[in-house]
Amino acid sequence: MFVSYVLRMRPEEATPERFTAQVEAVGTGQRLIVHTVDELIGFLIDTVGDERAAAERARQRTDQ
Repeated sequence: MFVSYVLRMRPEEATPERFTAQVEAVGTGQRLIVHTVDELIGFLIDTVGDERAAAERARQRTDQ
């Protein structure tokens, strides 16, 4: 099963070391401003369980 995230970035401020972006977990709507790849990956790891549960609930509703 895949879960979805949206990444909104400001390209004019991006460097290989630092950037400004907002990442959103689509299923739950959780959002975070991130400035490094480590912060981005941390958000994904922290929210993947909630996202999977939201996707499962949505699938169950459509199966009924």
